[in-house]
Amino acid sequence: MRKKIYRSLAVATVISCVVMVIFTWYVVGIIEKENTKEILESRVSDVSDTLYKKQIRYQSVFSDICDEYKSRARAFAMMLSKNTDIMSDDIQLEEIRTSIGADVISVFDENLELEYTTGSFSEEQKVYREFETAIDNKLYSSAFIESDGEVQKVIVGCSRIDKPGVIQIEYVSENVDTILMLMDVSKMFVGVPIMKTGSVAIIDNKSMNYIAHTDEQMIGKPSHFDLKEDFFGAEPFFDCEIQGEDVMLHFDFCNNELVIGYVPYSEIYSIRNDIIKWVLAAAIIVSVVVTLTVRSKFLHISKKEKHSKKSAD
Repeated sequence: MRKKIYRSLAVATVISCVVMVIFTWYVVGIIEKENTKEILESRVSDVSDTLYKKQIRYQSVFSDICDEYKSRARAFAMMLSKNTDIMSDDIQLEEIRTSIGADVISVFDENLELEYTTGSFSEEQKVYREFETAIDNKLYSSAFIESDGEVQKVIVGCSRIDKPGVIQIEYVSENVDTILMLMDVSKMFVGVPIMKTGSVAIIDNKSMNYIAHTDEQMIGKPSHFDLKEDFFGAEPFFDCEIQGEDVMLHFDFCNNELVIGYVPYSEIYSIRNDIIKWVLAAAIIVSVVVTLTVRSKFLHISKKEKHSKKSAD
């Protein structure tokens, strides 16, 4: 009889432990997953907001700087229209170039042939394709940034007033560095992980290379993602594998860039695994205590029964 009771008690205890462990595993896993989602969503949203504000600031500064440079180009066009002999006077043209802070001034005719330049290599001076429409538009002026190796330039183009043609001016100044600093996002969050081992990254939509990453070594390297296959039509949160680890990933689009944040599942469930160990240990201890308590109770009852029999005899 007692063996059956012990056996029933052991089975009930094991079942209770299993149910407790499964329930804890499920509930804590859901809680940790939801907490991680909130952290990822918050972090990615913060990065997207920062990028958006940075882009607005960049456009404002770029517009102000370019407006200034375009004004100088239009002023030179006006000077040239009043005195075309400027192009034949090297000293005067050099003085004008210095006064407007230009690096190179080039003047082209209606056939986009170079008439004059202050550059050292006149044979290499050509009109940028972006400025070709200036021939037919007397009010045309435009500017953009060009990278030539380590040298960054603001290239300005405007139409000639004296006759059809293009004036092209190159500027190399501290203003270019200011613009580039506003454009640079590569070091935004280097060394700042999500939770302990998670990462946040910015990926260029065209090249799918990492523009910025928590791990500095990943900056500039290609990601293994495909924009259309992995992100178009996908849920904001999805599971994938990055560098051999299963991760939970959250993404958002900002301007022409993709912002992603991800945390390995090994970290997401690390707390749950620790809790499971403690719950399992507690369940085993409680089971042992209950079993010993019941056994002690049975032994006590058995002693009483023996004592009662002896008294009866």
